[in-house]
Amino acid sequence: MIPIRDDAPRPGIPVFVPLLILTNVLVYLWTFEMDEELRRRFFLHYGLIPVRFFHGLHSHGGFLSLWDESLRPLVGSMFLHAGPMHLLGNMLFLWVYGDNVELRLGRIRFFFFYLLCGLAAAGFHLAFEASSEIPVVGASGAIAGVLGAYLLLFPKAHVLMLVPVFFFITFIELPAWLLLLSWFAFQLPPVQGLLGFLEVHGVAYWAHVGGFAIGCLLLPLFLLGKKPRRKT
Repeated sequence: MIPIRDDAPRPGIPVFVPLLILTNVLVYLWTFEMDEELRRRFFLHYGLIPVRFFHGLHSHGGFLSLWDESLRPLVGSMFLHAGPMHLLGNMLFLWVYGDNVELRLGRIRFFFFYLLCGLAAAGFHLAFEASSEIPVVGASGAIAGVLGAYLLLFPKAHVLMLVPVFFFITFIELPAWLLLLSWFAFQLPPVQGLLGFLEVHGVAYWAHVGGFAIGCLLLPLFLLGKKPRRKT
């Protein structure tokens, strides 16, 4: 099922959601133009590799080593995508759910909320996959935080879903709370293990789980000082 649009109110025009989407698309197009070897080295350089991250933390190479191996990949990996479907899926979720969250939090607050969720999601991945040598890239951890915030802000909203059935396409409207809780449940590694999806390497399920949880936890903090609105 593919989300198309939601019915939550939009009291304004989002700014950072389109800018984030544009940035991710431009970075992807830039890396797409690289030859295979250069692209591989670029992803190794900017992707988040847990083993390298912890090496940077404990290295005696000074700030330069800390920056190259630990700090830069934390942020850089959030704007890299492994392929067109990876990019399209993430940006579609950000577009459908992110605009409402941005307009509810305020534009500047949303930007920092997004970054913090992405960093926290990376932290979860590092904690559970400390020995991994596989580069992790993508905005899904930050977007998971946005989904967690959306669940709390707009639990009664509905989302129009595109459902391909063999050679036919149909549309159904489902409650946002059902979709988002189901999405979260399917990200849990024990569930992924039962489904056999853990055999697909390189998917940071703990980052999705951590981003979603942190998004829920951070939301009240980012709502401080904001005028309450009726939930929909």
